[in-house]
Amino acid sequence: MSKHSYNITPGPSNRRPDSETKFGGFGRALMTAADALFIPICPDLAAYRIKLRPILERVMGGSKIVSHLTIDREKLFKQAISFYKSDKKNCHTQLMITFEKGGIEEEGLDGSGLRREFYCSFFRECLYSTKNVMFVGSRRRMLPSNDMSMVQNGFFEALGKAIVASILNGDCGFPYLAPVVFYYLIDEDVTTHLTLEDVPDMDIKYLIDSLLKAQTDSEINEIIHIPEATVIDHIGWPTGQTYSMKTRDALVEHLIRWSLIEKRKSSLDKLKAGLNHMGFLDATKDTEHLKPLLVYSQQYSVTAAYLKDKLLPKVEELECSDESQRSSKQFMLDYLMNITDEEAESLFQFITGSIDPPVEEEAISVEFNNSKKSQKYPEAHTCLSRLVIPNGNKSLNEFNTSIRQAIDMAKQGFGNA
Repeated sequence: MSKHSYNITPGPSNRRPDSETKFGGFGRALMTAADALFIPICPDLAAYRIKLRPILERVMGGSKIVSHLTIDREKLFKQAISFYKSDKKNCHTQLMITFEKGGIEEEGLDGSGLRREFYCSFFRECLYSTKNVMFVGSRRRMLPSNDMSMVQNGFFEALGKAIVASILNGDCGFPYLAPVVFYYLIDEDVTTHLTLEDVPDMDIKYLIDSLLKAQTDSEINEIIHIPEATVIDHIGWPTGQTYSMKTRDALVEHLIRWSLIEKRKSSLDKLKAGLNHMGFLDATKDTEHLKPLLVYSQQYSVTAAYLKDKLLPKVEELECSDESQRSSKQFMLDYLMNITDEEAESLFQFITGSIDPPVEEEAISVEFNNSKKSQKYPEAHTCLSRLVIPNGNKSLNEFNTSIRQAIDMAKQGFGNA
């Protein structure tokens, strides 16, 4: 069981983009990032899980292998990639994780919390590492990079397998992909999901912006000869097709499609192959149940409202034996009533080891810290999804500060008391 007191790395923000980009007639064909982000997906999370579970059970087919894996925190990405590259078995492998650092094993028996932490940390490395750049884009609308070394070394296929394993375990999905990536992976037409906001190439954005500002054929042809326009030779523009105001929207669509899809097709196809481990993608792509696991949605995320629903009843049920517990209970209730989405996400990760709600529901429990009555910082047992409330704070301000410091100080991962 993993235990920690202030080891959280805040997850991605759930804020809505400030800007929405639509342009000309082409704007009717392309969705904005904000449009795609806020399509309702699964308004009832409990019902969603009930419907998803039979599909996952059919994929597993009753076959499961338990594998023990020791992970050095400083080599987590390399070891995780290596494990899933070498996993050729056509069955579900459930991991039991032991963490070590500097060759020293950490205390903790994996009852699922360490495994959730492993996937959460691995996915974060895949998404945001500056050393191994597997993805580009914004934090919840990511695109596979076009780094061919990552493709040739099997990184994307290994990641796809890891995502499948995490979902089959009931741990978490990978809700970080841009919608256009998701629709490519499930073999649907991506045209209506092409959006300028998702384009990571600054030169292409500049070129498109210049084209959209043009008002005459002459201006279009001038823009075609600027340095940034050399990319047009590679986007599949029909040979002999002219550049004019009449063809501008088609040219813009070609540029966006090339930047989002064609440029990174090798990475996308390898990720797709990994996601079809054990036939997972084939079994889920024609249902409504896959998208929330791969694309962010408000209905399937940790928010202040979600965490209040989880924790407030548990805190209210606590029985107090002395004044310090009564004060701590009230402090916790007050903290939860004013918690922000970002704080809720970090606190949820602190308690469960996961940034996003697990695929299988787990009840969160709450108790007082009776063994260290003067302690000010919260503790958590991630394998039990249990929050331990401190009794050592003398005021609401001190209590709030202690929790926020615990979140801010969490930079080294879970598993350390």
